[in-house]
Amino acid sequence: MDWSSARHEIRTAVTEGPPVVAHLSGELDADTVPLVLRLLTGLRSTGADLVVDLSRVHFCDAAGIAALLELRTLLGRQGGRLVFRHPHSSVRRVLRLCGLEDRFTLVPATAARPAPSPQRRKSLAVLLDRAVAVSGSGRGNVQLLDPATGILSIVEHRGLDASFRRYFEIVADVGTSCGAAAQGRTAVFVEDVFASPVFAGTPALDALSRAGVASVASVPVVRHGRVIGVVSTHRGRTGPWSGEERAALAELGDLG
Repeated sequence: MDWSSARHEIRTAVTEGPPVVAHLSGELDADTVPLVLRLLTGLRSTGADLVVDLSRVHFCDAAGIAALLELRTLLGRQGGRLVFRHPHSSVRRVLRLCGLEDRFTLVPATAARPAPSPQRRKSLAVLLDRAVAVSGSGRGNVQLLDPATGILSIVEHRGLDASFRRYFEIVADVGTSCGAAAQGRTAVFVEDVFASPVFAGTPALDALSRAGVASVASVPVVRHGRVIGVVSTHRGRTGPWSGEERAALAELGDLG
């Protein structure tokens, strides 16, 4: 996926369909609305739905929603719909406050947040603590995978600031090490996020840079042969993951 330049507060990308999907990452507000509307109006087609992935829109205000309402009306007149795919909680919050949740088509229709049992949450917390101990970084998170949507959601974290957690609240693509680990069903070890093809050109790289993350390891958590989540640990320095670290982290992900 080819993302637009990082010069703006919002970045965009388009994947071919069907359906064609517009991906947005960043802030949707009065400053970025003109750029977003140029992209979306250029993609609309008479009688066709326009799908917009909002999993990376971590800030949205009333101006952004007003612009999307205008586009929704235009599409409706042409026989199509504006469909929001994987909307971030920031978008859902504004829609709810404005009483507009029923005015848009949201996919999935409900927030994709698995609710782990207390016992599972405790076991995942122990798993995460072991992972960050292996890396010696004190930073990491564990995500659960929703099998119905393919979305990863953070359920436990260590040492990660609110901005990082907000950006990676949900992961629905492979432009991250955790997404690649879940979809590939194999551990992903990144020695230098700035030189890795996993993050090359993605908004996720911007988020990692802001958080001071230079290398990362993501391991699928597997139970009874099924991926149920991903555990990741983040370091503030570049460098190789040793054979011992790789083996220890990979072993953590195998729950039998």
